[in-house]
Amino acid sequence: MARRIKILRQIIGITTVVMFLGLVLVPSVRCWFSIPDQVKVGVGDRFQFFDQIPASWLEKIELEWDRVDPGDQGKDVLRYGSFLGLGDQVDLEPGDFNLVLKLYGLIPLKKMSVTVANPMYVIPGGESIGIKISEGGVLVKDYSQVINSSGEAECPAMNKGIKPGDMILEADGVRLTSEWDLAEAVNQAGKEQRAISLVVDRNGKRWETKINPVYCSSHRRFRIGLLVKDNLAGVGTLTFYDPLTRAYGALGHVITDETTSKSPDITRGKVIRAPIQGIEPSRRGRPGEKIGILSEEVGVLGTIENNCQYGIYGRLYQSPMNPIYPKPVAVAWHNQITLGPATMLTVISGEDIQEYSIIIEKVFNDSTGEKGIIVRVTDPRLLEVTGGIIQGMSGSPIMQGGRLVGAVTHVFINDPTRGYGLSAENMIDTVKTMNLRSGGESPGHFLLSFLNQIHKKVPIVKFVIKN
Repeated sequence: MARRIKILRQIIGITTVVMFLGLVLVPSVRCWFSIPDQVKVGVGDRFQFFDQIPASWLEKIELEWDRVDPGDQGKDVLRYGSFLGLGDQVDLEPGDFNLVLKLYGLIPLKKMSVTVANPMYVIPGGESIGIKISEGGVLVKDYSQVINSSGEAECPAMNKGIKPGDMILEADGVRLTSEWDLAEAVNQAGKEQRAISLVVDRNGKRWETKINPVYCSSHRRFRIGLLVKDNLAGVGTLTFYDPLTRAYGALGHVITDETTSKSPDITRGKVIRAPIQGIEPSRRGRPGEKIGILSEEVGVLGTIENNCQYGIYGRLYQSPMNPIYPKPVAVAWHNQITLGPATMLTVISGEDIQEYSIIIEKVFNDSTGEKGIIVRVTDPRLLEVTGGIIQGMSGSPIMQGGRLVGAVTHVFINDPTRGYGLSAENMIDTVKTMNLRSGGESPGHFLLSFLNQIHKKVPIVKFVIKN
């Protein structure tokens, strides 16, 4: 008897498991598990997350809305009295709602928390920008031979004991803030036929030296034979901006010092124009990069007022032009991003913004990090030139269905055709906390406002040496 009972239990257990797996594997049942518990949707938007539900089910489902009264912290639920067919446009006024999906209007199948909000609008970016976050001084990266008037190579700085890794803080008593400050001071001292006095920091110890500049026939200016860069300088991509306030967001991830891995002080940060003059293509195991002209002489675009997990933010002195999307577009919430075709805006030559085809392969439920999306480049034009995603594309806008849905942030080092993206919603939420926006809410939307794997990956903004 005991043996029969044991066998019967095993049969019941196996049957239960088989039935459960069968139900889970049925598409019409599995689709219910994919519906999120909390979503945001704009006034006038469709419930696109119901698109995969079979039509036979839609005919049997009704939606029941309850408005949550914010005055009672959500405890008092008021009957809103509106029924909306699945897939229809949301015509509710902004607010928080409890949504119940009922079979035949009687049997509850799914409960959701829905936030209905006015759409947010921004101008997509795509421009290549130079990022300069100077903490004072310039970093010596390497030696660079000077070709003198006799055609011989020499290196005056090396002869005076300066080494790669040293930080040059002052030139002739003036604090250096950029590589161009040093170049100008060296050239001026050379013209006056005198030695330049430099204050150098090496591992926290400061010392002073004097170097006689040598006229370089190949550069047509006086030099001391050093390849230097601002403490942080690199190429990235503008994600979006607001022409009404001139506030912007870019990069999509934090800037860190490549030596200390720390976030630098941004009180003197600035963004500058960065025309692209060359491309180093990506290869498996070796990410490529954009080679840009990083010079304030090309043009300073604006300030950097925040350097955080979701990129850099500040104000532009002038509004750049986007010929592809000259007018404001809506910003998609994370739950509105769908798998499938999308596009990316970026520059690979000069300052010409182009739109390239990509595919959104995965959207993570957790959108709190800068890796909420996985994308793959499919455009043959871009693949031919760059091999996929390269350093300098960080912040490139991701567009889908006419909306800004995110920004490219990282590249998979062993598959440069693929990388991560950040949800645009995170960048919008970041700007809301910065008080960069002035003005009020319009009746239909916030006009021009952005207030409201197993693969190894690397950030795709690289701080490069420029002299």
